[in-house]
Amino acid sequence: AVLLMTTVRRTRQTRPKHSWATDIYQLFRLPSLRYLMLAALLHGVLSGNNRYVSALAERLHHVTAQTVGLTLGIALGGVGAVFSWIGGHLIDRICQRLKDHRALLWCAAGSDLFHLLFGSIALLVPGFGLFVVFL
Repeated sequence: AVLLMTTVRRTRQTRPKHSWATDIYQLFRLPSLRYLMLAALLHGVLSGNNRYVSALAERLHHVTAQTVGLTLGIALGGVGAVFSWIGGHLIDRICQRLKDHRALLWCAAGSDLFHLLFGSIALLVPGFGLFVVFL
């Protein structure tokens, strides 16, 4: 802080014309920002969901930690690698066809919604095999 105060010159700024509440109101009027915040919320919920999946599988389906780690590692790693490649090509084609980069946001939000749906179903299935399939 001392280095910053002694080396960076600061000029006095004038007082803003609008209050911060007006600025925030203007930001919330943008539909793309609202969609982006919704997508960030869903993504946060989904990443939080994955933090306790292994413990949940151990308790509900009575499998060992080694089985859960090996099965989920191979299944989710393999499926993630394949569908990342497929999804990348699909999104490239969608962006080329629509000529609109907002499609990236729509694809991200759509994939998060699918993940939320199937991840929620996976928490309710009776067997470990179906649990892995829906994850």
